Amino acid sequence: MKHIMEDGTELMAAYDDLKAFFEEHRIVGRVIADIRPDCFDYMIQNLCDFTIEEVKEWSIESGITTDGYVVLLFEDGDTLAVHFCGNGPILLGFNAIKQEQLPQYDGTIYKLSTVFKHCIGRKIRQICFEKSEYKMEFDHACGIDMSMDDDGIKDISFILDDGSVLTAKGSLDFVDFEHTAGNGEDLKVPFTELLKELSEETLHEIFDDEQA
Repeated sequence: MKHIMEDGTELMAAYDDLKAFFEEHRIVGRVIADIRPDCFDYMIQNLCDFTIEEVKEWSIESGITTDGYVVLLFEDGDTLAVHFCGNGPILLGFNAIKQEQLPQYDGTIYKLSTVFKHCIGRKIRQICFEKSEYKMEFDHACGIDMSMDDDGIKDISFILDDGSVLTAKGSLDFVDFEHTAGNGEDLKVPFTELLKELSEETLHEIFDDEQA
């Protein structure tokens, strides 16, 4: 049985609850206009031993690990918030998190619309989530025991109209989001596109002062 939280999001682990949620809110057929985080806890890490010029030659995979929600903003203004409670149940919210509630980018972090640039403007063609023998490692969330609802769902995949796949899945205490091509290959974004969104102060924190 799903549980409605104080913020309007819904906690669930059962296949039927997930299916009903996506059907009720008619998520299939919607076009992704933007992707936003509800907290800035993801970042480029471990670059202090490299120069900016070296990093500019690299690319980053289209994906993040976060402890917060990732919010899909659709063309019509509706929002879908997605969060796995680590290796536990799933929190979904339809218009539970409004665009104006999301933190504004301030140069301390790069934009998700950049790292997930390949899915902006794409239509959701299908949503896949499968029952499995997998069991949640953390079957309590928000003080609620969800073990009786456990259908072994460990990820949700949004299949887009170009065949690429936007996937959310639990990872220890966090949630991973990744965007891959239809053949499973990683989609990538040049580091230069991320670095130009960061302030000089943030760049100095990532790299040695002499390098920045």
